[in-house]
Amino acid sequence: MQKITEFLARFNLFVPIGSVVAKAACEAVFEVTGVVINERDIRYSNGSVYIEGQSAIRTAIRIDETAILEKMNAKLSSHSVKVSSLR
Repeated sequence: MQKITEFLARFNLFVPIGSVVAKAACEAVFEVTGVVINERDIRYSNGSVYIEGQSAIRTAIRIDETAILEKMNAKLSSHSVKVSSLR
């Protein structure tokens, strides 16, 4: 008979897809623009990433949107997630 901790350990492997996308978005935005954003300011829904924050930061992200999307999709390819837009 398994101990309860051994049984529950297998569920620690599951990571919510929103947190994976938020981490990839933070890394991609920093690599392309040099702007640091917090993972809490990012939401993922239906293939779109929504970024909250100051309008100057969102404008900098909007200018380099295609490069950011390419980097994000490259990082997320192992998770079978595709991001189509930044908002």
